[in-house]
Amino acid sequence: MNGAFQQMTREYRRSQLAGMTPLERLLLAYNVAIDAANAGEEDLLLRALAMLRAALRFDENPRIALGLLRLYRHCEHAVRERGAFHEAVEILGGLRQAWQMAEPDSPPTH
Repeated sequence: MNGAFQQMTREYRRSQLAGMTPLERLLLAYNVAIDAANAGEEDLLLRALAMLRAALRFDENPRIALGLLRLYRHCEHAVRERGAFHEAVEILGGLRQAWQMAEPDSPPTH
């Protein structure tokens, strides 16, 4: 029964993500990363940063993508080397806010 529930949960999440805009999915990834950093969950934060890195579009705007890549790597380094979760929260929170401002009709996420 537990396996069936987990499968239903995965299918529900997939359908939820499919109905989201690319910006909504991006904001969700930022929320996961920020929440993980606030909770001190290094593994989850690093997985969320890996997802954000994978979503970078170097073909569309290499300068912006490279800048974001550097910020994501800085967050990883700050957490791995110094345990500076607060630094990751500040950087990722600022980025999330900037992306959210790109779509004025989107509601606040935190």
